[in-house]
Amino acid sequence: MLYAVTGFVVGHAVMLHRGDRPNMANSRQEMPGLDPLEYPLLAEVTRTPDPTGPNLRFEFALEAMLRGFSAE
Repeated sequence: MLYAVTGFVVGHAVMLHRGDRPNMANSRQEMPGLDPLEYPLLAEVTRTPDPTGPNLRFEFALEAMLRGFSAE
């Protein structure tokens, strides 16, 4: 778990430093058939508007990772 969270945090910091912004519209188009019972957080992301700002995206993704780890 520690390595996964660390990798996510470092990757996010590098992306922000380079000025990259992920294309959320493309990600949503690739996930329409997700089973909401099996992947509730990913299904939620496909139904909600794009969180504005890198901090909100980071916070949502980190919370999703931690919730997933605690469910195991």
